[in-house]
Amino acid sequence: MDAAGTGLAAHNHCRLDLWLTMLHQALVDVGYERVDWIDEDAFEQMSMLAYLSAVTLVDASLFLLRTTYTIRQWFERFTRRRDMASRIAHELATEEPPELRYDPEAREAHTRRVRQLRAWVRQLPPEALGPLLDTLTSEPRAFEVEVEHDGRKQVQRFGRKQSLVFHQQAILNCLQWIVSGVDDGIYGPKRIFSADDPNPAQKLFEKAVIRMGRNGRPTSESRRDAYAENRERLDSFMSRGGSRFEQSDMRSKYRQRAGWLSRHIE
Repeated sequence: MDAAGTGLAAHNHCRLDLWLTMLHQALVDVGYERVDWIDEDAFEQMSMLAYLSAVTLVDASLFLLRTTYTIRQWFERFTRRRDMASRIAHELATEEPPELRYDPEAREAHTRRVRQLRAWVRQLPPEALGPLLDTLTSEPRAFEVEVEHDGRKQVQRFGRKQSLVFHQQAILNCLQWIVSGVDDGIYGPKRIFSADDPNPAQKLFEKAVIRMGRNGRPTSESRRDAYAENRERLDSFMSRGGSRFEQSDMRSKYRQRAGWLSRHIE
């Protein structure tokens, strides 16, 4: 499959989610190495579409229908504009708002959204998961979002401290979804986290950390150095903040999940 002609441009837009699922399964089967039935340009575009779907909850095909931007321009809009990072983190943090406690319909909608986010993140290739982790480790900023309460739209504002918590919770969620995906069969038959025979989720994490930059490529010629530098950046970011119980618990869970996913490296 190529990126033009018989490739992405010619595919039925409604089938792109199927192509992304097929690509995910193929990558799992080969341990996140190159897949021989897709060329480099098409693979890059598919990775960008997977990223965009995960951070926007918008069907990937819709980005092909928006002619104002190319896929790459959409991708760069979300990865290069750092003012978007905290909004993305807010979406991925997915904490249930207290007001939903007494609104069954809204709670069900929230649950569906979390399931969709989890499904998208689990299927991200390293070339998309790496830029997502890079986005989430960027400097938290104050931001505001529009929410609906009692049928009325309101603006909700968050400061930098709360934004940091969203970033950290989003990172933890990504790792927890990948870890639980091993038990759920997302990465093939269930396998333990091994130091000698890493499972596909471990390989995904390693290759994603190596690609923790804006373009999804290794951030250093030495993959060992790229992993070490980016993992240090990830660990340092997760250690930031106060000593409140919630943040201490979050850091403890992060260390555990990251430890499982990197058991073959450390």
